[in-house]
Order: sequence, then structure tokens, then C-alpha cells
Amino acid sequence: MIRSIILLFVVFLISCDNPADSVNYPLIDPNQPAYDPIILIDRTGKEWDITHAVLRYGFEENNFRYGLGPRAMLPIQDPVFIGQGAPGYPASGETFSVIGINFNADIRAYPLYTLYHHEVANDRFGDQYVAVTFCPLKPLTAVYSRMLNPQGSFNLNFAPSGWVYNSLFVLHDYETESLWYPFIEEEVLRCISGTLADYELPLLDSQEIPWNEWRQMNPTTKMLKKP
Repeated sequence: MIRSIILLFVVFLISCDNPADSVNYPLIDPNQPAYDPIILIDRTGKEWDITHAVLRYGFEENNFRYGLGPRAMLPIQDPVFIGQGAPGYPASGETFSVIGINFNADIRAYPLYTLYHHEVANDRFGDQYVAVTFCPLKPLTAVYSRMLNPQGSFNLNFAPSGWVYNSLFVLHDYETESLWYPFIEEEVLRCISGTLADYELPLLDSQEIPWNEWRQMNPTTKMLKKP
């Protein structure tokens, strides 16, 4: 019941303001005969409809790899941070890589060695909901908005789907189980299949940087604590 209510709300929301109109990809011709759905089945038996990804964006079915299932790697929810002087806070001279974010003087660092085991941290900076992501295969670090509308009345929670396409993770959202993929050149995370198909979320400012350099520039930075 709760899931149905969420889906109805999402459909209403995106019908009011859907960025699909600005996407310059071939639209599926509604006058053509109906297509047979293109379904991936992962190792857990879960089915994923990728018809839209194939027909709209040219994804190739055989290039989806692994299919480990949506619970093979879980995201970090409600991240906890530690500050200078707390147990586990790294020394200023350490050189491991982090994703550094500074939103309105709220400064945080996300070690790649922690994100390696989760790939996504669903976080919040005040009224800004963000997904901090790390794809080890590419490798790619990126931070995306999780907000379907500027008012923040509906925000998504992202997780790895278990699928990889062209060495990049394919994410899904918990709310609708739609599939999302990074369009690097366009600097967006775009929904390639599902209820939110064609919706896109913008890339936000962040840095991939050694901890010692980030700490030198931001002495008050907080550090993501291992879950």
C-alpha cells in the first residue's frame, strides 16, 4: 500500500515537470507496433525491464554485466561523521583519497576505502539531499542531487542495482526501483528505465582529493565514519 501511494505521488510530480522534453534522444514512435519487453534477470531471480534503456538510449542488452542483485552491496543510509579529536579521525598527513564536499561551510570528507564497499552514501546537507557515489570499476566519483523537485518534497534513496554497464554501475532507487545511469559528458544521473524514465538529476560540486590536501584546505572538515 505504501509503495503504491509513493508511485502515485511520483507519477503526479513528474507529470507536472518532466525534464524528458529536453532530452535529445530518439523518442519511441507510439505508432509502431508494441515492442516485446526486454528483461534482464539477475542472480537472485529479480527481473529488470530495460526496454526503455535499449530503445531510447541505445543500451545493448548483452553489455549489462554481473547482475549480482540489489542487496549484494548496500548503500550507506544516514551517514555518521566524526570530527578532529574523535577516535578514528585520521592524522593530517595521511594520503588516502576522499570525496570532499563543501556546501555552505558544511565540510565533509568521504573516504574512497569506505565507499568502496557501498558505492553510494545517501546524505543530506540541510535542505539539500545528495547521493555521494564511487564506482571502483571506472573509477568514477560523483555527487548527485537526490531531489526530484527543487522544493525537496520528494527525495530518492539510491543503491547499486547489481548491474554494471560499460564498467559503470547502474543504480536504482528504492522508491520506484527505476534504473539510473551516469551520463558523464552531460553531467547528470539519468533514469534509463522504470517509472521515472528520462528524469535526470544534476551533478553537484565535489572534489576527489588526497586527505592531507583536503584537510590542509579545510581544517574543520568532518570525516565519514565507517558504518
